[in-house]
Amino acid sequence: MYFIGNQRLFLDQGICLSGEAESLLTEIEQLGQIPVLIGTNEGLLGAISIFLMTFAWKLTQLLLELRRVGLKRLVMLTGDRTAVAKQIAQQVGIHRVPSRITTRR
Repeated sequence: MYFIGNQRLFLDQGICLSGEAESLLTEIEQLGQIPVLIGTNEGLLGAISIFLMTFAWKLTQLLLELRRVGLKRLVMLTGDRTAVAKQIAQQVGIHRVPSRITTRR
């Protein structure tokens, strides 16, 4: 069985990541990108990163429209890791960003 997702998915499946993999995830996030992990029950096979600029531009346009119609306090809820969430929020002008949200909360 293959898994594609974030670090939480891998940990939920009992798949531990090496220190080297953890460092790679941190590096990807610090570049303002979203890491997507690919692996099996035996471990991590690789990772790809999604560049946020296109996403951020579209989200910024949506938020401008919401503000134009009168919404003042916008909050971004995300399951992303904190560094990624803060990077996205900064790019689109959101100041409150609870991250690592799961359906279990």
